Amino acid sequence: PCSAWTGIHGIPSALMMASARAYIRSHAASDERLDVVVRRVNELISDDMHQTGRFMTLFLLELTGHGAVRWVRAGHDPALLYDPAGDRFEELAGGGLPLGVIRDAAFELREHPRLPPGRIIVIGTDGIWETTSPEGVMFGKERFKDVIRANRNADAAAMVRAMVAALNEFRGAAKKTDDMTVAVVKIPPATCALP
Repeated sequence: PCSAWTGIHGIPSALMMASARAYIRSHAASDERLDVVVRRVNELISDDMHQTGRFMTLFLLELTGHGAVRWVRAGHDPALLYDPAGDRFEELAGGGLPLGVIRDAAFELREHPRLPPGRIIVIGTDGIWETTSPEGVMFGKERFKDVIRANRNADAAAMVRAMVAALNEFRGAAKKTDDMTVAVVKIPPATCALP
């Protein structure tokens, strides 16, 4: 899973996202480490955005066949790792500038060696927690976590639908001012049971 935000909207943003997606897919198919993939994508994005002042944030995550999760952050908000059994949230943090800021930037590869079954990973963009009610109150990360908690037994697609419904209800008639992306990954028992 991947989540990205460009800091711009409209056709330029869509073109930048399409280019980044193509770059990521072409490099990810080569079995390179995620930090190397992101570094190469950054070089290409930097060339495309040279002197435009534009940038793109990215959170790239990989689930391995032996139950590990690896990720790289490029200026994007951390994903959340939720443990429903202990009702605990952990941020999947790490360093890294947004793509397109510095061509030769380094990116940090992070890893959880083995996630127990039932853990939930949620990646979102800031348009979610910055959504405002008609009274001007922000949705915030605590409400975001509350929706995850309340839907922990649902499948990933149902969790996404629940998040969208909660945001729409919270926003009411207020105008949507930012894009929103959310991705949910539930760690199944079969993935984590491999030696």
